[in-house]
Amino acid sequence: MDIDGKDNACGKARRAATLPLSLSNDAARSMFGRLFEAAGDVILIFDAEGRIEAANPALERILGYAPDEVRGLPLGTLLVDEQRSDIETVIANYAPQSEHVFVGKGAREIPVRTKAGEERFFEIVVEEIGGGPMFLVIGRDVTERRRRDDSLRSSEAMLRALVAFGTDIATVVGPDGTILFESPFTKNILGYADDDLAGRNALDFIDPDDRPRVEAALVSILAEAGSRTELEARFRHRDGTPRTLHLTGTNCLEHPAIGGIVVNARDVTERVAAEEARETSDRRLRQAQKAARMAVWDIHLPTGRMSWSVESGLLFGIEAEKRVADQDQFFRHVHRDDRAGFHVALARAVETRAESFTHEFRIRAADGRFLHVRAHGGCIMGDDGAPLWLAGVAQDVTDYCVALETLRRNEARLTEAQRMAKFGHWELDFLSRELTWTDEVYEIFGLDPARFAPTYETFLAAVHPDDRDLINSAYTRSLDDRTPYIVTHRLRMADGAVKWVEERCATEFDGQGNPLVSSGTIQDITERKLTELAVIAARDEAVLANRAKSEFLANMSHELRTPLNAILGFSEMMQREVFGPLGVPKYREYVADILKSGRHLLDVLSDIMDVSRVEAGKIEFEPGELSVAQLADACKVIVGGRIREKRQRFSVTIRKGARTIHADPRLAKQILLNLISNAIKFTPDAGRIELTARRTRAGEIALSVADTGIGIAPNDIARVVEPFVRAEGALARTHEGTGLGLALSKSFIELHGGRLEVESRLGKGTTVTVYFPPPAQARHGAAA
Repeated sequence: MDIDGKDNACGKARRAATLPLSLSNDAARSMFGRLFEAAGDVILIFDAEGRIEAANPALERILGYAPDEVRGLPLGTLLVDEQRSDIETVIANYAPQSEHVFVGKGAREIPVRTKAGEERFFEIVVEEIGGGPMFLVIGRDVTERRRRDDSLRSSEAMLRALVAFGTDIATVVGPDGTILFESPFTKNILGYADDDLAGRNALDFIDPDDRPRVEAALVSILAEAGSRTELEARFRHRDGTPRTLHLTGTNCLEHPAIGGIVVNARDVTERVAAEEARETSDRRLRQAQKAARMAVWDIHLPTGRMSWSVESGLLFGIEAEKRVADQDQFFRHVHRDDRAGFHVALARAVETRAESFTHEFRIRAADGRFLHVRAHGGCIMGDDGAPLWLAGVAQDVTDYCVALETLRRNEARLTEAQRMAKFGHWELDFLSRELTWTDEVYEIFGLDPARFAPTYETFLAAVHPDDRDLINSAYTRSLDDRTPYIVTHRLRMADGAVKWVEERCATEFDGQGNPLVSSGTIQDITERKLTELAVIAARDEAVLANRAKSEFLANMSHELRTPLNAILGFSEMMQREVFGPLGVPKYREYVADILKSGRHLLDVLSDIMDVSRVEAGKIEFEPGELSVAQLADACKVIVGGRIREKRQRFSVTIRKGARTIHADPRLAKQILLNLISNAIKFTPDAGRIELTARRTRAGEIALSVADTGIGIAPNDIARVVEPFVRAEGALARTHEGTGLGLALSKSFIELHGGRLEVESRLGKGTTVTVYFPPPAQARHGAAA
């Protein structure tokens, strides 16, 4: 074939040399660059002095010289000795627009020498570039062609040579897919030599999933001479791995030199894998953007056109037709208070050619709400170095902003609460040894943050000297035990005043047990502490006063009992007329009154002395097993006369399991006697009183005294068990008494470890129950 023809590689390259004359510089450079790099033939550019300015990668593959290796060398470096001087002379005498033996004269063959010293033959074309003084040389290695005989110079030989030089597979198959011809490059791509494939069916090497599509394409091609189709299919490499080929099939059955279907196949395995990887990456990116509520945006600065990714519709409600629009259309969605600031941020980014910037604004969503958006972006420069694009991402941070605002409000409230509660926070970093205080801590210590740098030592200096060991030991023990601590101590102010504070601390440790950070709180509790101390002092004073009162009552009762016993003794003698008749009957009535009043006064004094002994803790307590029946009979003997006087009915019911109690005999009798006496006193004539003994599920023995008396108002029930307190009511006021009976009974049963309960309905009656615990608990209660 004529190397100067229109359809061969040299002819195309020759025409490419004239591109700068017809296209813009940028377009020419771009197209020429692609041809230059991709050409399979050697392309050289040299200047008027014959020095090589540039060479394409094919030079190294064919002659062994790297492009950078020959840059600046004379063109004659690549020629054999006898040709070198001739070429150099021709170049030196070249004049533009003149006739020349090389330039513009089509192809010619010259001998060249490889880097290894081997002589090869090149068919070259030399063209002037842009009117000079630069020249383009396109050379093809035709050494093998020269060595063939004249028959290989035919078109068939040229075709085979072109196929051999190609980086794609050239195949000819028959109508049934039988391989008639296979180019040698098949071995490079699929691992098969051409003689391995001859006579075999090409369809057998196709992946079973892709074979139906290839068969359909083959049928389509056979339908019309000269028809062509393209598709991609996976083939099986000789080693079993899949390879993806881009197939171009042409029906050449009627071509006399071919007589089959010509299939050109290019290996696109890496490209398909890259596309699949890119698609996977894009899919993951879209998923990540969706999960992060993020969209991609860009602005073409020359036109002001703004584009948004699909995610913007899901996040911000930007309609599909508005995802590519001018900035003004987009800014209509931005909150009016944020538009100016966003404009300024974009303008500043362009002005400063910022590689990265961040700006937050609000945008109206499809539902009318305003979302908080954080935009990250940067400038992309054009070929002239000026900003061409602004591009970045926009993230919906509404939840974050709402949470941040809530946090700020809570922090403000916490700060105010801490200020009002005189409550501060501190933190000690063990790595930096830095101690930080909140403002409230400075205020508690009475220090100025601008003039005082807190350290552990300066903190201890502010602690009251008597409390420093307490602080140190508590903190050291907390670090050793890895447990928090709470300690109350004093601070000595600069003016000498003392404050009370409560301090709490916890420490964070690393995996090796080393302390990292101690953090804690400190609260001014001076007022509370002073109140506590005042309460303690008042309590101590009250205890002393109560003890003095009890001692006084005990002494007074003892002093009164002596003359009272004499009065009672003489009254009884007069009543019995031991030394003779009294004479006047009225004296007997007076004597009876004196005796009654004296006995009442003696009972009062006895109750007062019992109260004093209880308060002083001097009650003798010797528990043992007691018969409930005997206890009831003993009480009945004492109060029987009063019961008969008031014609009251008194009954005793002792249930199974409640026949004995573990109690002190004297105290148990006093308890039961007080309860029965109260019932008699507050139950009208002909009323009913019932004593019941039963065992509870907890094993206690419950003794209940129920009456049909006046009852107690609900608001008085809790008060009637207090010393010297009586229920209100006209009937209650008609009865004498100190109001100590129930109070003493409650104290005595509690000495046993038991309890007293009162149930009453006003006007219906009252039931008072004492619960004696089992023996083990009774002893425990007494000891307590």
